[in-house]
Amino acid sequence: MELNFGALHSINLPIENDLMEKYSFLLNSHVEKAVGSRVNEFLGGRICAHKAASSLGVELNELLAGEKREPLWPSELVGSITHTKKMALALVDLKSSSRSIGLDAEEIIGDEKIETIEKMVATKKDLAFIRLFGDKHLAYTVLFSAKEALYKLLFPLCQEFFGFQEAELKALDLESGEFILKLDSKNSNLLPYLGNYKGRFYIDKGHVISVIRLINNYG
Repeated sequence: MELNFGALHSINLPIENDLMEKYSFLLNSHVEKAVGSRVNEFLGGRICAHKAASSLGVELNELLAGEKREPLWPSELVGSITHTKKMALALVDLKSSSRSIGLDAEEIIGDEKIETIEKMVATKKDLAFIRLFGDKHLAYTVLFSAKEALYKLLFPLCQEFFGFQEAELKALDLESGEFILKLDSKNSNLLPYLGNYKGRFYIDKGHVISVIRLINNYG
């Protein structure tokens, strides 16, 4: 998986104990007493962020979390962190290049999760569109992952929650890995962010990895 901006780093989970000890300085207080798997996933994402930032010349001695547990990046960086049970990833870029980044990873779903996505994630138009694809497991996974990436792209900018069904899939090409989502919300605080967002997805180790980026207008 290669991108033409920023720095991406990934790590397999669970991480080894010696790596956890080495990077324990990246733990936040709200996870220190969490169950082992939660600590492992959290720290895995932070390690990826640390390494990605370092490749851009920025050393992350800490990465705090906001009220919604979102990472609070230093002023010169934007980024996004994601994890599944098997891997963690972070995508980081200089703010002079990117205004915001949304990154999400999901294991390709099985039949047992399709009904949940149909009820909780998809709009009626999403379902009519996505049923046109032969590989339904991949298409449903991309739908879910793309909407997660859109939320992670916009929340740092708008600080507003919006639901899965406030975004709708407008285009999807399973061969090129491109998709377009349209955000259409009645929340007046989201008015500046309504419209179409183009992203890409990649398939790696049985996962769909979705990326959406807003380019900065200066720099």
